[in-house]
Amino acid sequence: MGAKEKWAFIVNPTAGGGKGKLMLPELNLQISNRLLDAELVLTESHGHASVLSKKYLKSGYTHIIAVGGDGTMNEVAKPLIGEKQVTGKHFLNGMGLGFDAQVAAENYVEPGEVAKGSGKGKYIWHILKTLLFYRECRVKIESKDNTSETDCFINTISIGRRFAGSFFLTPEAIANDGLLDVCMIEKLNLLQRVKILTMVPKGTHTGDDKVDYYQVDKLTLDFGKKVPYHVDGELYFDTIFKVGMLPSALNIIYNPEGAHFFNPV
Repeated sequence: MGAKEKWAFIVNPTAGGGKGKLMLPELNLQISNRLLDAELVLTESHGHASVLSKKYLKSGYTHIIAVGGDGTMNEVAKPLIGEKQVTGKHFLNGMGLGFDAQVAAENYVEPGEVAKGSGKGKYIWHILKTLLFYRECRVKIESKDNTSETDCFINTISIGRRFAGSFFLTPEAIANDGLLDVCMIEKLNLLQRVKILTMVPKGTHTGDDKVDYYQVDKLTLDFGKKVPYHVDGELYFDTIFKVGMLPSALNIIYNPEGAHFFNPV
């Protein structure tokens, strides 16, 4: 490696149910085998990854690596991007409004603040309850020369393909093509909801008549009232969403021989 390269590995030990911590022996081995000038540090709380990323950036580190999930990646990227989008926030993977955001909102006492007692059983209960009783919100959508209004079950806007581990809501997304992939699923009855949600893990839902899938560089959504939404898994609430791109805002390391969704440069 280059003599001037300095690497920082910011590890979220609780990511993936503790998988982040299990990565430590392999990370230390690779750092040693590759003779990297590197520092490895664990995050201690929400927002800590951003603090660490900013510190390493100011200290001249050339490679700052996030080890964790979408939330960890998002926090590490904030100081590196230096700019904002999507209602003053940014995403590296995607954002969602509708059913999935409502499920997340069910776990909060106050909007975006203190979470209720968690657990897999309780999460599944929130999914089932929302599946049965969720009521779609009317939204006005503006993109380029097109303006429309509809009641949407799910609104997903992303540059990544996968959400929550195994849900391919935007299966055609390419992270560096300069475009947002939009998946808008229209109002559904209960049987249609079950049908669509069983198709999403394989990404086959995009051919359904209830799904509007397209690509655009920017768009605006207006719900007329505050609704829940998530950005890389973090929950917030707002009314109007102006979403755009910051092309080439980050230099990303990826394995060109591996399973990735980047266009070669």
